[in-house]
Amino acid sequence: MANSRSPVCPDCGSPLPYARINLANPFECPSCGKKLCVPPDYNNNIRRVCVILGIALYLIFLVLWKSILLAFFLAAIAFFIVAVIAQIFWKRIFPPEIQDCSTEAAKARYIAL
Repeated sequence: MANSRSPVCPDCGSPLPYARINLANPFECPSCGKKLCVPPDYNNNIRRVCVILGIALYLIFLVLWKSILLAFFLAAIAFFIVAVIAQIFWKRIFPPEIQDCSTEAAKARYIAL
């Protein structure tokens, strides 16, 4: 039941079910068993959206109840709920580009000394 937007394995081309895609850690393709991963930029985009929504929720609660402490606690609770929902639905709305972990690990990385 994969649609044209669903992610596929870069090696064998088989569709990947959303439940198998782990945004934080490498995962295996169910067809060929190859280790796959999602680029780190994808998670950074999710974090940015969640932070912007968290700040917006804080400001909305602050205007509604005019209590800094109450607005902070309500925004913190709402932020975690939004983050969980974003992790579930973001990959369905904006499918990630799946990469082979061996090519990702072979890239040169800058390490500050």
